[in-house]
Amino acid sequence: MKKSLKISIKFRLGEQLKPGFEGINLGKYSISPLPFEMSDIFKTEMLLNFEDEWKEGQQVSYHQKEGEIILSWLSMILKQKLKVNSVRINDIQIPNTQKEMISFESQIYFPENFNALYVKFKSLPLDEDNNLLEKYVRACECYQEALLLSTTNPTMSFYLFVVCIECLSNKDYNFYKYLMDKMSTKKEIPKTEIDTIYEEFNKEYGLKNNFIQFILSHLDKCKNDFPEEEFRKLLSSIYKIRSMFTHNGENLKKYIELVDIQLKSKSVFTKIGDKNVEFPGLNYFSHLVRNVLVNFLEKQKISEEDNIPTLALKENIVKLVANEPIQIGSNVTNNQIKHRK
Repeated sequence: MKKSLKISIKFRLGEQLKPGFEGINLGKYSISPLPFEMSDIFKTEMLLNFEDEWKEGQQVSYHQKEGEIILSWLSMILKQKLKVNSVRINDIQIPNTQKEMISFESQIYFPENFNALYVKFKSLPLDEDNNLLEKYVRACECYQEALLLSTTNPTMSFYLFVVCIECLSNKDYNFYKYLMDKMSTKKEIPKTEIDTIYEEFNKEYGLKNNFIQFILSHLDKCKNDFPEEEFRKLLSSIYKIRSMFTHNGENLKKYIELVDIQLKSKSVFTKIGDKNVEFPGLNYFSHLVRNVLVNFLEKQKISEEDNIPTLALKENIVKLVANEPIQIGSNVTNNQIKHRK
């Protein structure tokens, strides 16, 4: 006899429904509105219902994830904020079992060198040749958002922790110039040799190498966790995993939950697709990235400059293209700005 489960997922949407909307059916899925007291963030509550019908011989299903996939798609289609509220299976309420991936200190302690770090932070360079303060602030914003998402969306949290480092590590190296330098003593280079040169370029200047070298250069306190060669392989794995998410859409949540909730370890060795990787826990990775960001700041020179107000002002300035010359101090109207309606 085939098994069938009745699944109900209650969720919230940012804005109000069009008056008169009574619901919609999408194949086996039905979506209907619910009475709801509006808040500042969410103004609509709805219910997703569907039958989870098991095939002959099926042993397990992930019905909640199936519903979340539909709702993720719905959020994009409607261009709406969407949050899952609760789940019911066969009229039995399922408790929210979301667990923290990252452990936080129960009490907040300000570091002893807090003021010294602030002085170095506010005086980071901010000019056309070196906008280090802007890059560092972007890294901090990514870290902040990664912590917020760590429980609800650990995949995006993992990705943002990688971006924290990329904000500071990526350098603008030109492969064409590198190739021209290599060709300066030759009239022709066969394609096979160009491939070899490209591999050399990536090893020396590639994004993954920049990522690894930046961490190794600013992680004095954590290098003792592993022998350096093993640690370098772990960092290489982290960047491979980042690429798997970016280019293949790989879901990382199941690996993160395995490491942080079940094993409670620094990492686990696994296979994703056809690649063997060492997958770090989100808790360990967040600790690693924070150390890099703090140690990077500690290495900066102390200066009396305060570039934060200048950056704040810059964040509100947008350079536009005008349809006609505009005098300084004059009011600007929409028809003077080049744009599409």
